[in-house]
Amino acid sequence: MLRLIYFITTILLLTAIVSYASAGKEIAVIDKLRSQNQEVWVQAGYDLAIMNDNEALNILLNALRDQNEYARLHAIAFLDRYNDVRILPALKERFLSDKEIIRYEAGKIIASIDSKYASNLFVSQLQKAGDSIGRNISIQLLSDMGDIRSIPFLVQRLEDPNTKKDSAIRLAKFKDKRAVPTLTEMILNSNGYTQESIIKALIQIGDKNCIPSIMNNRETMPIFINVLTHQEHISPEFGMAVVESLLKLLEEKSQSERWQLQDRILNILKNIKDPSIAPICGKLFLESEENSPFQNIAYVLADMGDEGVPYLLEGTKLKKTHRIAFSALGSYNSKTVVYEVTQLALNKFYPFRITAIDTLSNFGYISRKSVMSTLVTLLRDTNPKIKLHVLRIVEQLDLREMAGIIRPLTNNKDQQIRTSAISILDTFGNKPPIELEIKLNKKSYGYDKPIIMEYKIKNVSDYDISISKHGTEITDAIYGTAIEPPEIVKPDGELLAYKGPAVDLGPPNKDSYQVLHPGDSISGQIDITKFYEIYQPGFYTIKLKYQPLGDGIDYGIWSWKGKLISNEVTFKVRHPSRWHFMKILRNAQISNADEEVTFNEALKACRKLGELRSKVAVSDLKKIAFYKLTDESDIIKYRKQELSYSALIALAKTESRILIPDWLKLLKDDNVRKREIALDALIRLKHSSAIEVLRHQVFDYGSSPAEPALKLKELGYNDGIDWINKIMPKRIRHWNPEECQKSVMTLAKVHAIKGLRDALTSKEQIVREAGYLWLQEIAKDIGIDRLTEMLKDIDHNVKRASAYQLAKLGNAGGLDIIKQDLDTVNSETRELARNAIIELYKNKVISL
Repeated sequence: MLRLIYFITTILLLTAIVSYASAGKEIAVIDKLRSQNQEVWVQAGYDLAIMNDNEALNILLNALRDQNEYARLHAIAFLDRYNDVRILPALKERFLSDKEIIRYEAGKIIASIDSKYASNLFVSQLQKAGDSIGRNISIQLLSDMGDIRSIPFLVQRLEDPNTKKDSAIRLAKFKDKRAVPTLTEMILNSNGYTQESIIKALIQIGDKNCIPSIMNNRETMPIFINVLTHQEHISPEFGMAVVESLLKLLEEKSQSERWQLQDRILNILKNIKDPSIAPICGKLFLESEENSPFQNIAYVLADMGDEGVPYLLEGTKLKKTHRIAFSALGSYNSKTVVYEVTQLALNKFYPFRITAIDTLSNFGYISRKSVMSTLVTLLRDTNPKIKLHVLRIVEQLDLREMAGIIRPLTNNKDQQIRTSAISILDTFGNKPPIELEIKLNKKSYGYDKPIIMEYKIKNVSDYDISISKHGTEITDAIYGTAIEPPEIVKPDGELLAYKGPAVDLGPPNKDSYQVLHPGDSISGQIDITKFYEIYQPGFYTIKLKYQPLGDGIDYGIWSWKGKLISNEVTFKVRHPSRWHFMKILRNAQISNADEEVTFNEALKACRKLGELRSKVAVSDLKKIAFYKLTDESDIIKYRKQELSYSALIALAKTESRILIPDWLKLLKDDNVRKREIALDALIRLKHSSAIEVLRHQVFDYGSSPAEPALKLKELGYNDGIDWINKIMPKRIRHWNPEECQKSVMTLAKVHAIKGLRDALTSKEQIVREAGYLWLQEIAKDIGIDRLTEMLKDIDHNVKRASAYQLAKLGNAGGLDIIKQDLDTVNSETRELARNAIIELYKNKVISL
């Protein structure tokens, strides 16, 4: 019996303790929410984030009833993170009776949780008399939601001087022309940002009657034109009315002003995106001066589909426009365009025949058979230049079926043709024409000793090869035209960053190359420590890459594509001797930073000590890191500050636990860079304070949480990722497109999946684009089966996005959807579709 009484007493006592602790926790959170200091009330968000949902919601709901208005307002800010219908009654209570800002914020969250519930609530408020604040808020929120029931009330508000501006701008979203007189009047009596917002509203409505008054005003005209050039969509009638006004101004302008104005007109025409304006665009294109901005209207015409083709074909007949016309035609995939360009390529009397031939490469994959038969005919031409251009296209399109036709050209009298034919056949056979070899003079090196790398570049083909002379001196070739910086992997697995001089070699000419006959080679040696800071003891691996130049006819290897990689060699760097270590330490301690040489030596020594990870150097590095600046010159202060940062970074790499108090102190420093270094050091030490800081960064209402959440995950804590997975998918439905975009990008960084469909089907273009990037980021994680399921979605944006990602993964499941894009109006979309199909072809997934 006594045991039973003891057990019951213990249970009651524990319950009381838990209740007391919970009550204490709630009091602490609500007390923070009452603060006007953002840093304080944001901490409440962190406290709530580590609780379970029920506990956090109960505290926030209690805070909503608090007498302190800031507690209520800040509680609403955090309720925005919960998409829970249980909080609607409490928010409704705040919406119906509180201060104006609290009512507005409560209404916004109600709309984000349940739009139907919100719209009914707001409409009911519109019918209530005596509550002008609630009525105005409801009108604003309904218009934000795009609800047409707000329109009559917005029109009424146009008569009130206090609300007419806001109402007119809101009516513009519904393209209601009743707002035009108010907006036109306002624009002439406003300035700066206000004028810009009014102009955007007028463009949304698209009533061209407002154009004369704006264009005739010197102050408003430049703002108007600037806004128009950055608008994504402009109605054809409105846009062309502006363009016609601007074209009349052209004759009054000087040459430089004309080109500026032409550029503005061009941008407006781009944004109209309607085939009905093809005639005026075509006229401007054909009448444009050589190299003028109006020549770029060729690409505007290309975005008009078949409507733009006649003007582009007409442009191929003129010297001043033929190149840009062919470039624009190259984005098409229609049989008509391919046929017309082919006829020009075969026409011996056509003056711009070479450009037409080069354009055939744009059609080579999709219209493979047609182009190949044309190339076979062209190879019979007696003009060597024609043959060389055709051979380049054959190699570019990887037309291995033409090997038998090319083989006789290996005996051609013309050396360039002969060499090109041999090179192409070697490429078809995957036989590299150059062999790279590197070796080291030792396997182990003392610390800070020269590391000599010997290299050899040999011509293993049956023909002469012109290679860059810079490749014979790798000291110049690093960041040069041929040899890329050697790839060196450090003992810790990271790639070593290049630290040597960047050489600007300028454009190549014939003197930049030398001929290597079959079997000839070039060899030499360099000290790689002149280009890389090799300070970390341990084993390194190194390999060299050779990048042949793109223009093989005149320079370099004629047609071999891809990087030629040398053999891989390994070497070891030994730890420095005690004497050498002390010398490094002394160099780091140099205080005479007024001399550039000693300052650079000290910086280098600090980096060495960081790579050595030596705890012996901690006390000396601390003296440098925490050096107190005195009344010295600005340059000395700057140098010693840089030394301080370098020493702090070195200290962080030592992972010394005795430095924890110093790092904790620096976490509160005013200097952002020092705080970042301190946080990095504590993360390396897996210290609890680092975890707390990272959590604060994740849960901070205004921060970008992905990076700290991922760092937390590396430390073994998934709560940051869990929070993002829980909150961010809900915020994709936020009323603000920028907030939606930020949420999408956050989810992409942590490779989340939930909410992806909302992003891909968003009404906002910036959110959809972010959704495409998100899908691209996680396509491999989702897998082919899940992407294939997405092809069955009712929304075309979802189907299309998954089709392209399947293509990137080498799956042709969405090929039919991609093929539809080959005939779309937008030239960029056509190009995207063509590239996806080419990729599938190259990977042997489909045949063309």
